[in-house]
Amino acid sequence: MKSLKFRVNSNYRLVIVFFFTLFMPLFYGCAVGKRTTEVMNAWKGRNISEVIQSWGPETRTSSDGKGGIIYTWITTWSTIAYVDTGGTYQPPRNLSCRQSFYVNRNGIIYSWQWEGNCR
Repeated sequence: MKSLKFRVNSNYRLVIVFFFTLFMPLFYGCAVGKRTTEVMNAWKGRNISEVIQSWGPETRTSSDGKGGIIYTWITTWSTIAYVDTGGTYQPPRNLSCRQSFYVNRNGIIYSWQWEGNCR
């Protein structure tokens, strides 16, 4: 009877490890997105000069069509190639993050948008 209990517990542990390994990247992605959203939201209502002072010069600007300006920062980076635990080669990947602030004619951020692999 004791060996049956051990078998059930070890199978249970295996299932937990399997689901943790499978779903953890999804939860990590949600956490990163939530953090990026919180960072972007913290700038809303502030002057764009504060963002520029903190982040450095923007990558580009464009008109918002309402008399204001869209300030955009684009960050790119690459991962390194590796062989995963299953022996499969994973090639390097090019990643990018685009973060934009919509600024009214008084220089105040009224909206924002981000996309990509923002950290």
